[in-house]
Amino acid sequence: MQKPSMGRIVHYVDRRGNPFPAIVRVTYSGDSELVDLTAFTDRGTAEAGVRVRRCDEHKDNTWHWPERES
Repeated sequence: MQKPSMGRIVHYVDRRGNPFPAIVRVTYSGDSELVDLTAFTDRGTAEAGVRVRRCDEHKDNTWHWPERES
């Protein structure tokens, strides 16, 4: 199972359900699914996400690994 680490690129789903690329800034040593990240929006701004949980179902305010293209 992949674990997030500082500098890894993930996808962040904001509170409105919009996905954005993000970079992991902080990982938490007792919980490999919880991170702090910076998301880059389509408006050209960077938004901080604090204590964001992983969710492969792409629910609001969560992160997930980027899908693989074939």
